[in-house]
Amino acid sequence: VELNCELSGTVYRVVLQPKLFNPDFNGQCGNKLSVKVSIYMGKAILFENKELERFCRGNAQVIRGIKVFGKKRRVKLYQIPKHKFY
Repeated sequence: VELNCELSGTVYRVVLQPKLFNPDFNGQCGNKLSVKVSIYMGKAILFENKELERFCRGNAQVIRGIKVFGKKRRVKLYQIPKHKFY
């Protein structure tokens, strides 16, 4: 999925891609999918292929929100433990 928006005269592009934990479907995580995200500000890369959920098991942090500060070209991630997300 690719989304574009214009804020303050700058075009931002957000790209969401599937993240497969384990391509071996006989593995422990083969039945679980997540998402990775990339954000671009014009031609500049703010970040690429950031996994919203890093591990398929356990209580690792899950990204529940992203805030972009355009003038500073900074991205703030909001994370919570997996047990609070699901």
